[in-house]
Amino acid sequence: MTAKKSMRLTMQRGVSRAHRLLLWLMIFAFVVLAAIVTAPFANTEQLNDSPVIQGFTGIDTTSLSFLGPQRHAVVSGSVARSFENATDIIVSNESELAAALARVIAGQTVWVQPGYYQFKLARFTLSNAAGTEQQPVRIAAIEPGRTTLALDTLEGFKLTQPYWEITGFNFIGSCENINRCEHAIHVVGNATHTYIHNNTFVDFNAAIKVNRDKDLRYPDFGVIENNHFYFTAARKTYRSLTPMNIDHANGWRVSGNVVQDFIKTGGNRIAYGVFIKGGAIGGVIERNLVVCNTSSQTFPGYRIGISVGGGGMKVTDRRDNAPFEAMSVSVRNNIILNCNDVGVYVNKGRDALIHNNLVLNTSGIDVRFPVSRAHVFNNLTDERIKRRDDATASLDSNLRVVPPKSTLTAIKVTELLHYSQSQQDVESPYQMSLPHTDFCAARQDTTRYLGPIASYAGCE
Repeated sequence: MTAKKSMRLTMQRGVSRAHRLLLWLMIFAFVVLAAIVTAPFANTEQLNDSPVIQGFTGIDTTSLSFLGPQRHAVVSGSVARSFENATDIIVSNESELAAALARVIAGQTVWVQPGYYQFKLARFTLSNAAGTEQQPVRIAAIEPGRTTLALDTLEGFKLTQPYWEITGFNFIGSCENINRCEHAIHVVGNATHTYIHNNTFVDFNAAIKVNRDKDLRYPDFGVIENNHFYFTAARKTYRSLTPMNIDHANGWRVSGNVVQDFIKTGGNRIAYGVFIKGGAIGGVIERNLVVCNTSSQTFPGYRIGISVGGGGMKVTDRRDNAPFEAMSVSVRNNIILNCNDVGVYVNKGRDALIHNNLVLNTSGIDVRFPVSRAHVFNNLTDERIKRRDDATASLDSNLRVVPPKSTLTAIKVTELLHYSQSQQDVESPYQMSLPHTDFCAARQDTTRYLGPIASYAGCE
């Protein structure tokens, strides 16, 4: 072999080794980048066993008895987990659960054993049992937090009858096509007095959807309480992204929930944590922790914390062709963080009460359009409160604050509450006329205070 040919072969081997090295470096870089991109999102591995909130960066509320799923809770009223009702149904697999849901009657509880239950279907077939206040229909996990319902479905439970209660489950949207996982629970028509509490909802576009039916029947007076809603990734979907979406229905109460990381990167790229709209009257959104984005990443689109009016709908689609989106709705004693749009948005909301909220790292509070009329008072916010497009709003005793950055980068509820308490003596709060409970579920009658808590002592 000539020296020149040997040199060419050596160079070719060197180039080949360089190509291989470059290829391995590219693969390594891709793996590292994937880890960086996915690391901030939620982790569901411990969902069955741990009530610790596994958000983008994590929000631990396990020591707080007033916020998020209460794993010691079972069902409403005085009913205990004693199985003394001989007609109750106990199930331990998918087929038994499906059969029980189809035949349950008023006054019965379907008790679901701990485990992982997986379903792929359009929706569950539910019985037509109409519960009553004294004899509701209950679907309950025997050990709250240890029963997972993994749903590849457009909607899981479609409730059409009154006084149904669902409690203690981990609902996971497991659809390959994220546009399919719309609702875990859809409350429609005659399903008045629905009670949804102490559940976790992961990866549903609108985990709880409430609306009228085609016969113009309205599911009024429901309660969504002490649940946790989150997503494991930003959602590139064209569908509405609002974990709690309440249309048309009067008198709903949304209380003590944790809502986080609702990020929509498809369609109009607008997402809300919770709203009430569609001509609804009454309703309270209180004592919720709403964090639009717990990660340090930035995403396209717009995220709004809580809204009276949401994105709106046509007058002809509203209840009774109402001239407003919602009337007499209270948004109070909430903590709202890290939204790249406003924390509270009143869109054609008449006689709205927006008070005693802590709103940080958002664009503030907006009241918009001539129909809107709001009283905004006793809020703590680091941004402006704005009347837009000829809206009417009276402002009383709202305080502009400068929060410590640590409360936003590492979200610790107790620190936020201590911070809120530290602002109490700055100015005289507006006197509230109606009794209510503050963020820590402590009853307040005539106490004057700024922000979501009257006293940290009530949170211990």
